[in-house]
Amino acid sequence: MATFSHILYKNLYRKRRFYGRGANMAMWFEDLRKVNGFDQELIGYGYEDFDLFNRLFNIGLKRKYAKFQAIEYHLFHERDSICSENERHFLKDMKRKRCKKGLKEIE
Repeated sequence: MATFSHILYKNLYRKRRFYGRGANMAMWFEDLRKVNGFDQELIGYGYEDFDLFNRLFNIGLKRKYAKFQAIEYHLFHERDSICSENERHFLKDMKRKRCKKGLKEIE
């Protein structure tokens, strides 16, 4: 029988600072501008939401949860479709607060 430790879970969960899901997210436009929006250097599927969440976290924003309070639809995609180049780009500099090619470049 498996055991579950709330203390262990909280400690492990807190280490994953950048974790978030893009399926149902909202933010103030001013906050999106501060981090320069979605990174246009990411191509295809994968890490675009993690990258945005991480940069929002790096400027001091906190997550709020809407679990069981908001409607969410998920578009199925194969797990293998995640672009490994996006993963490398994301992991390269997790402390950044803005992306180089983002919202400002398309406004």
